[in-house]
Amino acid sequence: FNYLKFVMIVSSLLVYGCASSPPIHYYLLDTGNSSKTTSQTSGNQNKVIGIGPVRFPDYLDRPQIIIRSSGNELILSDTHRWAEPLEENFTRVLAEHFSRLLNTSAIRIEPSRNRTSLDLRITVDIVRFDADEYGDIQLVSYWRVENPDGSQRIPQHRSSIQVTGNTNSNYPVIVRGMSDAISQLAAEISGELAE
Repeated sequence: FNYLKFVMIVSSLLVYGCASSPPIHYYLLDTGNSSKTTSQTSGNQNKVIGIGPVRFPDYLDRPQIIIRSSGNELILSDTHRWAEPLEENFTRVLAEHFSRLLNTSAIRIEPSRNRTSLDLRITVDIVRFDADEYGDIQLVSYWRVENPDGSQRIPQHRSSIQVTGNTNSNYPVIVRGMSDAISQLAAEISGELAE
């Protein structure tokens, strides 16, 4: 009898523990309001443009969304996560912005199985892409544009983009700010291509 009572109590505690676990929320970066991304006049509409590789630092290679606190401490959320690898999501959103900005569908995410030769390639190395405890987003990257033979069409640039948040920023707001940062990066690079 005591053993049966013990098993029932443990089972009840396990059921209660599972029922009270907080739900996990999953997020994707997106292109946001397409009206914010206006096409720019350039001679690149008919060119096949490769996007990538886009390289991320190891600290971002995880499903948890990261908040950077003071003192460079990283806080990983167990209940707010990326729905897919951040590097893949970021690259796809960046490519979609370029398609709109350059008014072309001839965008290839690299490396690609498509054997079409490229007219130019945009490569990006992400240094930092996270939010701080106040909801401010920082996207720091190095990017360059290469010709088909690998020579530099546009030499390496450093880009530092900040999207201002507020103390009330929650995770959906932070993810929206991160999406806006990608939009700004795409606009910066495509602006150089349009010159």
